[in-house]
Amino acid sequence: MQPPQNVRAAFAIVAAVLGLISLVASVSLIATSAVNKNLNNNNPVTSATWDTNDGDRIIVHSRAIGVDVASQSVKCQFSVFPSASVYANNSRQSGFYESNVPINLTFGSSTFSFSKGSPLLIQTTSLPMLGDSFFYPFDGWECLMPVFATYVPLKATTAVPLNLPVVLAIVGNPNGFDINNDFSHINDDNTLLATDAYVTLQILRSKTTKGFAIFISTAMWCLVLSAVAENSKIHGRCTA
Repeated sequence: MQPPQNVRAAFAIVAAVLGLISLVASVSLIATSAVNKNLNNNNPVTSATWDTNDGDRIIVHSRAIGVDVASQSVKCQFSVFPSASVYANNSRQSGFYESNVPINLTFGSSTFSFSKGSPLLIQTTSLPMLGDSFFYPFDGWECLMPVFATYVPLKATTAVPLNLPVVLAIVGNPNGFDINNDFSHINDDNTLLATDAYVTLQILRSKTTKGFAIFISTAMWCLVLSAVAENSKIHGRCTA
């Protein structure tokens, strides 16, 4: 014996409300998990040790602030901090570090020039990434981040640029993604500190994003199967 029509309608309404609550809770979980992970991910991964009194060098502090799958790019923001020997007194009190030598910095496919005595402002750039979103939510992406710098030493007799040792520090996981960093380098100086940093970013969907995508896919399949089953019942009644 089937339950009355109004009882079945009540069950359907309750199921719809519970489904909506589950959807909202899942979205909230994604946002909360991503924010908490970013807040706890403030310890940078560095390509080498950093000492401000250890000769001419700079540290590039980078943060991945966004991943755009549509344009296949990673948006990064970075700051440059000089060591004591290339640091200039900030006479303008601009609130930014200054260098006492001209510095040319290559970050990914972009080049930035800092003249002598100019503030080392925060910079933003985008890097291309390779991958295929066809496998969503299990897709993986790879981004290459080469960082290289040259400068003219303070006591140089000729204006010939030399390689400036670079320490690269990376933090941050954009919402919905996990990023793993694999450091390598091409050039070494005499102090065993690389004069460049070559980083491969392995970009994957976060566990929460994967779980939410699987939940939505499962819910959609359940709706489709329910609609097919209900349509079969109606068709059977019409032909009976």
